[in-house]
Amino acid sequence: MNARVVNHGTNSRFFADQAAKFGFLAAPDLLGQLWFIDVGQEVVGHKLPSTQQVYVVLEGNGRLRAFDDTAFDDAAFYQPNPTIKVDPPPQAQPRASSYHDFPVEPHSVVVIPAGTLHAIYNDGGTRMLLVSVTGSRIHDALYISR
Repeated sequence: MNARVVNHGTNSRFFADQAAKFGFLAAPDLLGQLWFIDVGQEVVGHKLPSTQQVYVVLEGNGRLRAFDDTAFDDAAFYQPNPTIKVDPPPQAQPRASSYHDFPVEPHSVVVIPAGTLHAIYNDGGTRMLLVSVTGSRIHDALYISR
């Protein structure tokens, strides 16, 4: 039998300087990750051009920021490369009124359509824990500099 249970209590990975993720599933068409986001941290703004993404909030409060297509110039994006050092562009600021904030709390389910630039911020008073599930085509992910 290949079933397994992932207990986030034994896999907690909160770091002082940035949000952390723990991959618990890497199947041919599906990826699953636990996100550990301390107070004041974020899941950096990014978009997956060819696949949807779903977040489920298990613990904590914060906000999802969904950006409009006109929020940033193309020069603000970069694509990490595991084989070479990539210097992200200088910190980019979104154009005024180019995003929408949605509060998230335990039991919130967030569905992100393919190609939607988004970020998640923990601006609540406690740590956040999220589950992220996405199609495995994340090789074309683009990140916004921060």
